[in-house]
Amino acid sequence: MTEEATKKSKRLPGWGLWFVAMILVVSIGGVFLIRARRLPSLDREVFDLARSHWHENGLTDYEVEVTVTGRQPGVYTVKVEKSIAVESSMDGRALTRPRTFGTWAVDGMFETLQRDLDSNEIDDNLMLGAVFDETYGYPLRYERLEMKTGVHDSLRWEVTRFAVQQPAEQQARQP
Repeated sequence: MTEEATKKSKRLPGWGLWFVAMILVVSIGGVFLIRARRLPSLDREVFDLARSHWHENGLTDYEVEVTVTGRQPGVYTVKVEKSIAVESSMDGRALTRPRTFGTWAVDGMFETLQRDLDSNEIDDNLMLGAVFDETYGYPLRYERLEMKTGVHDSLRWEVTRFAVQQPAEQQARQP
């Protein structure tokens, strides 16, 4: 082996080690970023407390705007009167099927969380995180990461606007 070939072969392990070290640093940094972005874990006790808080407040008339990422992303707006979703839109376009109106109303969001918790008790394949509004108890932010073999599916939402409305009969009585 020539002297030049010997020098090159000695340099390669240094570059190889540097490359491996950089991969490790980037990977570890990525793990810390993912963990830093995670919401507090959602479990049955936290869910039950938040849902009870929501029902204790007795809000029946409100408007909510929810920004969703993941499957079917968009900005959903729902108007609720007497606990029934009466109008709903996605990205400013009215939804036309009444059965879909309530998906992004607060009760619909709680139903989604309930389904995910129930599913996770059976399959244990979801990472769930949530933050609830301190005043009213509705799900303020939610994330769901599905961990199936070969499939990573996530859903995130955040309530970007929540406005309590006066019931229609109270508005009609005001001078």
